[in-house]
Amino acid sequence: MSNGTPVITFSNPKTFKVIRRIQVRDGKMPVKYLNELEFIRGEIWANVFTTDVIARISPHRKVLDWIDLILCRICFLHQEKKRRFKRNRLRPGR
Repeated sequence: MSNGTPVITFSNPKTFKVIRRIQVRDGKMPVKYLNELEFIRGEIWANVFTTDVIARISPHRKVLDWIDLILCRICFLHQEKKRRFKRNRLRPGR
């Protein structure tokens, strides 16, 4: 679990009792605003709230890598703009 701080809490899924906590760091810097955690192939993937970045985190607290999604956002916005243009062009009376 995450509460938006650098701390990730591991709990028992049946009892919700806290098993352990880790403070996520990139080098010596704590990583704040961790959100939307996923466990993928032994790694924790966490969105960094209000950014287009996902942190790949080892279960031992170290950031392994960063995934920058800004190009995905740009591509999505471009596709949406094309869809709107096409939709408006096909409407009669415009």
